Formats: sequence, C-alpha cells, structure tokens
Amino acid sequence: MRPRASLLWYDGGMNPRLLLALAPLLAACPASTPCLPDGSDAVDLPEDAIINGTCAPEGELFTDHYSCDTVAGPCTDEAPGQPSAVVDEDPARLDDPDLAWSTAQLGSCSCSCCHGNAGVAAFEWSWEFAPVWTDSANTERLRDLAAAPPSSYSSIPADDNNGFERETIGVPTNDAARMRGYIEREIARRGE
Repeated sequence: MRPRASLLWYDGGMNPRLLLALAPLLAACPASTPCLPDGSDAVDLPEDAIINGTCAPEGELFTDHYSCDTVAGPCTDEAPGQPSAVVDEDPARLDDPDLAWSTAQLGSCSCSCCHGNAGVAAFEWSWEFAPVWTDSANTERLRDLAAAPPSSYSSIPADDNNGFERETIGVPTNDAARMRGYIEREIARRGE
C-alpha cells in the first residue's frame, strides 16, 4: 500500500511541493540580490545546489542532466523579455562551423538556464537566439564574454566539469581560445 501524501510528507520523504513553496522564504533574499550567490559564504547553499558554470558532457544539453531550479545564480524581478537582434543579419555567418559549436557549448552549461530566449531582458543575451546567438547581445556584453571573468564568478576545474572551464573567458567552454576567437570575430564584424 502506498503511503498517503500530506502537506509535510510525501512517499516517505519531505513533500517536494512544500519545499518549493518554502524555498523563497528559506532563501530570505530580495529579488534584486543573488539567492544562491556564486562563491558566497553569506548564504548556505542547499545540498543539491548546482554551482553556476556546471556543464553536461560536450554535445549534450544541460537540462538533460540537471535541473535549472537548483542552479546557484541571481533571482530577477524583471519580466522575461523577448530577444531582438541588435545587428543586421548576415547569412554568410551561418556557414561558420564555430556558430554551431559555440551554441552547443552554451547549451551544455548552466548558463543556458538564464540565458535562454525568456531571460534576455534580465540577462542580456540568449544562447537560443536564432539564427546567431551573438546577435542577441550588444557589443559591450560580447566583450565581457570574451574577457576574463570577474573574480566573483564560480570556477570549477575542467577535470570536474566534463572538460569545461570558466577561468579564461566569461562563459564555460572546453576551448577558450576558439570561443574567444568566435566572439571576437563577431565583434569585429560589427565594426565597433
């Protein structure tokens, strides 16, 4: 006989719906500050929190291995926005092999949780933006992505992160020189 669900208990364990409902209260943070800050000692991360910058194996989607619900990162009070191209289309760029590669790299990592089409207003770029993800970002944001990340960003050793690292540039990748080169070509194409 299956145990009865209650407000507190469900199938012999804590009721996950109750835990989800209480999560904002337990985090006790306003929407404009990080609820699960990267590298912060100020807030105890839940045991199942996923460090921002975690990646699935190359070529596989992050969401096929992990849940975005527990990724340590900022809470936002901004309404989801729709991406809009900030540059003119250039069909010749669709043949660049680094376009598909870089898009897949971003989709393999926790960045994809916030930097999807629904989060562009708050998070300034979308890995899902078609046909070219870099078109969802302004040039300043692309420069940030190609540069060394701020010290506040979490860093997971590549050996513990399916070969991905975020110590060299602002996005996790298993080939920082190639990703930086792709982003810098996109910046140069804009003539800025």
